Amino acid sequence: MRVLLVGHDAVAHAVAEQLARDCELYAIMEKPNPGILKSTQQGYICNFSNIEVIGAWALMRNIDLVFITAKEAIYAGLADALHDAGFKVASPSMAAATIGNNRAYARRMFRNYVNFPRSVVCKNLKEVKTALSDFNRFLLKPTIRSEWQGLRVADLKDEKVILKNAEDLIKRQGSVVIEEYTDGEEFTIQAISDGKSISMFQPIRVAKHSLDGDLGENTEGMASYSTGNLLSFLTEEDFVAAKSMLEKIILVLRAKGTVYKGIIHGRFIISSKGVKLVDLDSSFGNPEGINCMAALKTQFSEVLRSVADGNLRAPSFSDRPTVVKYIVPKEYPDESGKNKSELVLDEKKIWDNGCRYYFEDIEFRDSKLFLTNRRAVAISASGETLEEAEQRVSAALATLSGDIRWRADVATKGYTDKRVKRASALKGSFLYLRPVVKR
Repeated sequence: MRVLLVGHDAVAHAVAEQLARDCELYAIMEKPNPGILKSTQQGYICNFSNIEVIGAWALMRNIDLVFITAKEAIYAGLADALHDAGFKVASPSMAAATIGNNRAYARRMFRNYVNFPRSVVCKNLKEVKTALSDFNRFLLKPTIRSEWQGLRVADLKDEKVILKNAEDLIKRQGSVVIEEYTDGEEFTIQAISDGKSISMFQPIRVAKHSLDGDLGENTEGMASYSTGNLLSFLTEEDFVAAKSMLEKIILVLRAKGTVYKGIIHGRFIISSKGVKLVDLDSSFGNPEGINCMAALKTQFSEVLRSVADGNLRAPSFSDRPTVVKYIVPKEYPDESGKNKSELVLDEKKIWDNGCRYYFEDIEFRDSKLFLTNRRAVAISASGETLEEAEQRVSAALATLSGDIRWRADVATKGYTDKRVKRASALKGSFLYLRPVVKR
């Protein structure tokens, strides 16, 4: 089977590694990723919005199946165009993917079916000021979620700054989401759907803050881990409540005439008022998708083909814990500078520590690696225990050199114990409503 992968980040690199095990792999990238190219028969560098060129290139190579990890390509309607051209596609249509790209649309569409945090969509500063009066602490979220750096956590002491940020987002996007801040423990669940049913992947904890101790600025994601089963701070009821929300989203869309095929990604939080869905997306999370690929036992190409055919074959997963940590420039997430320092990465040393690596955003010159101002490389490992997986990643990270840093604390015992303690405190509150959902 000939599979076309559209994407160029570390998650796409991990997916390419999986797909290359049993199929002929071809790739479309906006910028070259040597890890993906190593796994492919052929790669092509092209803007994801250049749909006609991508379609012609795929036709010339007799592609049997298309999988898109790049959200920009999904939002641009690439899945629709390739499907209309006769290709089997295992990724959401542009209409289906709107639930991930547009927060206002998702909240309006599913508010009667999903437990979202309280929020208001504002189209001008007058509406923003009115919304701020209702919340003591809140999140300022871009309506179009692709602008991850637009997200801010704030309180009324920062009103001038918040109004300026809100005004900027309204000018760019036409509106902004003001969401009540929810205190709790976050987890993500990714699943795959054929439009009728849904199969859940393992729950994953992501660390988004840039510094140890969950300090520093919010980022796209510094590290993630799974236990191979439930996370230590999750109960079976929590997991079922999250699963129920994702299932309802797929069913509501189908009832309204939109068939959702592909990956759906939910970010949830355990609060004193139960499990809430704080964000949706229409592709793998990054880095969470790497955890999923590391634990996958089923041939991924067969799962994707079943999705495209509308007859889902549920994937199976290892019960071994997985850990992923990103190497970033010391200034990250500040992208104002031009960090071009060299990163020294010894592939053999990483493999000797039982790890794999995946390129995210890196420059290659004269057979050397150079940092950009974004996340550079993800290091991944599994183990018999979470502690073993984390120690393998830490040992591999110690072999690298350059103007870099990473989250040392994520997936350590101290970090996971803190998650359990906080979740237990929330569930001990008399306000906590334990979900009652039959499996």
